[in-house]
Amino acid sequence: MADGKAPARARRLLGDQLKIRHLRLLERIARLGSLTAAAQELHLTQPAVTHMLKDLEATLGVALVERDRRGGRLTPAGQVALDRLRVALGHIDAALDAVQAQVPQLLRVAMLPMFAMDLLPRAVARLERRGLRLRLQIREDTVEGVVRRLLEGEVDCALGALEGRGLACAAERRLRALPLHEEEPKIVCAPSHPLARKRAVDLRTLATLDWVLLPPETATRSAFDALFLGAGVEPPPATIESASFHTNLNLVASTRLCSFVPASTMLSVVHAGQLRELRISDATLSNRPLALYTLADTAPFAALQVFIDAVLSSVPGRAAARGSRTRS
Repeated sequence: MADGKAPARARRLLGDQLKIRHLRLLERIARLGSLTAAAQELHLTQPAVTHMLKDLEATLGVALVERDRRGGRLTPAGQVALDRLRVALGHIDAALDAVQAQVPQLLRVAMLPMFAMDLLPRAVARLERRGLRLRLQIREDTVEGVVRRLLEGEVDCALGALEGRGLACAAERRLRALPLHEEEPKIVCAPSHPLARKRAVDLRTLATLDWVLLPPETATRSAFDALFLGAGVEPPPATIESASFHTNLNLVASTRLCSFVPASTMLSVVHAGQLRELRISDATLSNRPLALYTLADTAPFAALQVFIDAVLSSVPGRAAARGSRTRS
């Protein structure tokens, strides 16, 4: 009696270790006609698939696949097992569909703060209009920080600048870079600022003003300092230092502080009409190319591809350019 129960107990214990892909294996072998083809479709090695089949046969206690020169085919017992498993897999698929219909897919995104002011809201609004539901987990960081998060697997994609480590990793084929647009920097003040109505202001005058600026480790602050240094002028210190564009622009709108910001940050409805651009008479501001980064060795999954499409379609000028190319 005890001898008969031992194999059954062992099979039950082994059965508890089976995964859904074990159950789908027989269907793939029956449809594709070989373990090699089944392994390719499962993105596994053939030894791994052979090991899975052995686990399944040990659990059921019978041979399920008969191999010959043409590949592999199910034994009569294997066909019976597949017929039963199809019922179970049907219930599993129905459960997965029901869960996925209720819970949107999670997508983790790292981005520069500037994207929160214009491009990200555009993309999310586009997803909403199309009835596409995603759960987004946003992490704001510096140029180097968003790339690091992507490389270390903390996020699924990154909205950053096409420079520095991101550009280097793209050249090394570690990252795939999708160019977005070039961001134009602006120097801004309130409409009531004494210099607001001037046609242009030189850098030495700007160096005497009070500024609210991003921290020194940010690329925007580095570009600000480089603007003055390139003309042999000492960069002005920050009267107020803040990592938030929203905070900085609100301060500018209410005080005599000036700030150095990407043009897209001025497009927010919150700041409409509350800011004036100060033009420089003796220097030219350099645009920054922006990009959407993904891992080069990973194909975009469904949620990521949907997000990429929404972002690319929301880039100012891109849709119009695409339409122009189509008409031509």
